[in-house]
Amino acid sequence: MKSIFSIPKFILGITLCFLSNRITAQNSNIFSGPVKRGVDISITPRVSAKFNPTIITKPNSPLSPTGVTNVYDGTDIRVFPSANIQAEVHISINKTNPDNLIASCNTYTDTYGQGYYFTQNGGLSWGGADKLQNPAQIPLSGDPSTAFNASGRAFISTVNSAGILTQSSINGGSTWSNLLYGGNGNQGNFDKEMIAVDNELTSPYINKLYCAWSWFPVPTLSNSNLFRVYFNASIDNGLSFSSPLTLKQGFGQGTNVQTGPSGEVYVCWADYNDAEDFTSDGIGFCKSTNGGASFSAYTRVINYRGIRIDGANPIFGNTTVTDFPSMAVDKSNGIHRGRIYIALPAKESGFGKAIIQVSFSDNQGNTWSNLNTVSISIGRQNWFPWITTDDNTGDVWVAYYSFDTPSGFETNTYVAHSSDNGVTWENQKVSDVSHITAPIDNTIFSAGYIGDYIGIVAFAGKAYPIWMDNRNGTWQLYCSPATFCILNTGIPTNLTASSFSPPQSPSGYYLNFTTVPGVTNYVMEWFDVNTNSSTFINYPITYPSSDPSGYFFYYFTAGHTYKYRVATANCGNLAYGTYSNWSPLIFPPAASCASGPIASTLTQSRGCGNSPGCLYTNLSWPAISGAIEYKIEYNVFNSSTGFSYPTVTTTTSYTSSPVYKTVGLPNLSGPGWYIKYRVAAKCGSTYGNFSNWSSTFFLQ
Repeated sequence: MKSIFSIPKFILGITLCFLSNRITAQNSNIFSGPVKRGVDISITPRVSAKFNPTIITKPNSPLSPTGVTNVYDGTDIRVFPSANIQAEVHISINKTNPDNLIASCNTYTDTYGQGYYFTQNGGLSWGGADKLQNPAQIPLSGDPSTAFNASGRAFISTVNSAGILTQSSINGGSTWSNLLYGGNGNQGNFDKEMIAVDNELTSPYINKLYCAWSWFPVPTLSNSNLFRVYFNASIDNGLSFSSPLTLKQGFGQGTNVQTGPSGEVYVCWADYNDAEDFTSDGIGFCKSTNGGASFSAYTRVINYRGIRIDGANPIFGNTTVTDFPSMAVDKSNGIHRGRIYIALPAKESGFGKAIIQVSFSDNQGNTWSNLNTVSISIGRQNWFPWITTDDNTGDVWVAYYSFDTPSGFETNTYVAHSSDNGVTWENQKVSDVSHITAPIDNTIFSAGYIGDYIGIVAFAGKAYPIWMDNRNGTWQLYCSPATFCILNTGIPTNLTASSFSPPQSPSGYYLNFTTVPGVTNYVMEWFDVNTNSSTFINYPITYPSSDPSGYFFYYFTAGHTYKYRVATANCGNLAYGTYSNWSPLIFPPAASCASGPIASTLTQSRGCGNSPGCLYTNLSWPAISGAIEYKIEYNVFNSSTGFSYPTVTTTTSYTSSPVYKTVGLPNLSGPGWYIKYRVAAKCGSTYGNFSNWSSTFFLQ
């Protein structure tokens, strides 16, 4: 965000932080020196970030203050690697295609600006740029916000000294329309705008775009009665906006706008008593039930003591920290559809460390629950909360930063998650690597600037926390997909193996088990006693939940001894339940290099049926212990005409069981074609005898 007052041209560029606690009309130091913000640099240390050399590690295993969590953290993904600074990020998900997400953040390239980023594969990879498309030479001041409508159209907003600007994309964020002014008003400082789109299919105001922001006059800062919180709306995808409505006459900042399941519009902000003390005193709130045409009178619905400090304060490593709220509304079909949630950073007991708290309302904001602390207890300071609800499941997620070590400014990103509509919470660290909280660059940005917020969005059990850190020497965006999953505690039973019936392989087995009610995915481990090694399948074994029996079939190495066990697979193979006991031992019949595989174990696949042009077929048999190579002789013949092609000899060095060999076929014309083959095994330097000929297999 920017300064709430105009800065003379000799001061370097736009501002991206919040008001200093020390701003008064009489403070002559406000405009002295190379300041990008209203902070007295005579008392602000010249600080540059101290970068954390820790290398990237694997995703975090589930961990919470209670030692148990159902949130599974993915690998941190660097959203858009570049040499440019990226900070202060907002993210949205396309409910018509949940693999499509967009994000936007403040950037510094050759000037101050804003970037756009998009993914079409659930955050595995991202495209975009560190500058918005089609700005038409308009200077930008940041404060990014994003949204999707019910049709999948994406929106980004930004601000400058002349007003609010928006643009949209109809292809998931890869290309964007021109930036257009929307929320305009008197000349002044437009700050911390936030957009939302009504994306409920049954809403009477579907696809209506809303925007709220703070406005501060210039240069009169001492009279907070002149400050405003504004709101407007667009019914044509941002091409035009309604005239601004005044939601509050007075000091409010950090607006957040959300929509309800029946078209309600809610706006909240950090509410301040006056312009002398820039620590929040509560949450300002108002609502509209007619699509933003009018609003209820502003009220302060939650009282709390905010944590806002400026860059001269060492509590947060000489960085500026806001105390703005975040809001979300449950639009799932659960029992608490319509519940409003607000997350905020507060001083514990009104004077202690910074904690993250959540309150909710079930009656459109008329009354609110007691504040519930959701941040980790070991966090010495916790800040930058962002809350979201999963419109599919109703789950609630909050992302935030935390000092989670006994001393210093080592910082990790956490998510708090609730699957019971905000009653109880579990925490999971999602940053794979900690970073050091310190000003990004006091020579470029306002003293102490580290951004004003981070983000998170969720849908269908999967959340996407996104934040900025300096692990690689440059402040960049990272996203770590997190999944909520409840482990099924059932254990498969009745493990019994049965061999295939001839003419299939006697070393091929059905590995049977009784399934767990309601579970469709399983993982299996089989253990080779001879080699003292295990093999795991790397995909779930899937069976209908109505089928009480399960099985998997596999060709074991002839002559070896095996056992197997089975576990439930949960959340797309993210987590496994408890394994069953081991099965009884399995003893596949032996074969040897001296005589080759047992003839009845030779199988074939890909018969071409009645379709002409059969070009190849697959031959398969169980591996023989000790074999390093196989020789195959095969013969293609026509049972109707008696014609037979010459026998062909080929080899394969594939030795895993079952062994496969794909062989080419001559140009077959007409029906009645078959194949038979035999195999010899090589152990050491010589081949043993060929097996007996296989059964005949139909080709065409």
